[in-house]
Amino acid sequence: MAYPGPISVLVGRRTGEPAQQLQISPRARINCPFFKNLASGSSLPTTHPDALRAVLRHLDGDTNLDPFQPSNDGLLLFTRTWALAGKLNLPTLQNALVAKMTEHYKQARRADTACYPADGALGAAFVHLGNQLSTGSPAEKFLVWFVGRLARDIRDLETSLRSGNFSNRIIEDVLRVARGFERDAIRRGDAMFRVGTARPARYALPEIEVHTSAPTGIALGWRGVRDESSICSVSSSDSSSSDDDEIPTIDIILCHRPTRRDWNSRKRYGMIFSRRSGSRRSWKSRPLPTT
Repeated sequence: MAYPGPISVLVGRRTGEPAQQLQISPRARINCPFFKNLASGSSLPTTHPDALRAVLRHLDGDTNLDPFQPSNDGLLLFTRTWALAGKLNLPTLQNALVAKMTEHYKQARRADTACYPADGALGAAFVHLGNQLSTGSPAEKFLVWFVGRLARDIRDLETSLRSGNFSNRIIEDVLRVARGFERDAIRRGDAMFRVGTARPARYALPEIEVHTSAPTGIALGWRGVRDESSICSVSSSDSSSSDDDEIPTIDIILCHRPTRRDWNSRKRYGMIFSRRSGSRRSWKSRPLPTT
């Protein structure tokens, strides 16, 4: 059995931050089916580079979580990495992240000096969890307790929450925890913050874009491939013939019958689908030459 080689991917093109080229090692690809099936040169436009680095370190066997520091930026990195780990079905990493942030929480409670203001970074953390996963995730509950119980002045906390980018539901949840007299759920290691490793929640996979080069006027490549379009392989062929009318083609093999979204993209990018010979489940797309 051949082991996958290293690949290079472009990360974060649509996150509002500079896109970065990252290398994914063979070990990381073996340990994660999503990366194993990812083609080199692909783009993960909505994945944050720092979060992906943390995930790749975990997949490479590095258990050091020191980059997750006790700050609002650290909480934002925590939520981005936790969400990405959830999309990639890595519950062990999700629970390790919660354990690391629990250490910071306990240290802050003992020191009685730390405070996490309801600023833009904290608002972005809650928004990211809601957009990427769903409301009420274990990470969201942890964040609510983390911020609520470390608040030093509830009035200042409420003012900051209501003037920031927070939903009414999050505001009420944080204030309820801050004002409450319940036992500290983080200190006692409440199960609501952990992910079951036997049957973890399933989330949509990270968005993928596959980019290819082509002569002007020829639609080559598959744009906007998402989790529901599971790619088996992407291959291209350039004609070595001297015939100038011969054009290069690219086959993108999908592991499902083309969906309505696939057909819409076909119309937009000039792709056609045909059933792949010898397979009842695989389909291929081929660019149409322009006239």
